[in-house]
Amino acid sequence: MKKYLRQSSLLFYMMDGVDEKIIKALQADSKQSFKDLAKAVGVSETTVFNRVKKLEREGIIEKYTIKLNLEKFGEWFTAVVAIDLDSGKWIVDVVKKLKDVENVHAIYDVTGDFDLLVIQRFKDKNELFEFIRMVSAMPHVAHTMSWMVMKVFKEDFFCKIS
Repeated sequence: MKKYLRQSSLLFYMMDGVDEKIIKALQADSKQSFKDLAKAVGVSETTVFNRVKKLEREGIIEKYTIKLNLEKFGEWFTAVVAIDLDSGKWIVDVVKKLKDVENVHAIYDVTGDFDLLVIQRFKDKNELFEFIRMVSAMPHVAHTMSWMVMKVFKEDFFCKIS
């Protein structure tokens, strides 16, 4: 039986402790086997398999990925680009174009002086320059502001869900 929480017109999937333990274990190491997950969570391998498949079907788990250490590849760097639009009504159009740009890692609709924040990785300053020129030339982009990240002290997308 599926459990959902209704909040206004939205439905949210209700996870139990087993689901939460599975997610925590997968966030620590998504490469581990169902057998290892079952040991870590304290349930059978079949239960873990069924729960993971259910979490995938429900859209709770969207993707499995790896984290690269870009410093091992040379001079890669991260930049944050803030985008101000003529009007917030153009966010969907601009985001649609940005989603397909290589090495764009995140696009956020934000409060404050700008409409969007984009996190992107670049091989060199020339790539950053070309990206900013491309964004600035988009219809409805009023102006941009960018920052090059000089040093990363922490970058972790682990999310404590309980």
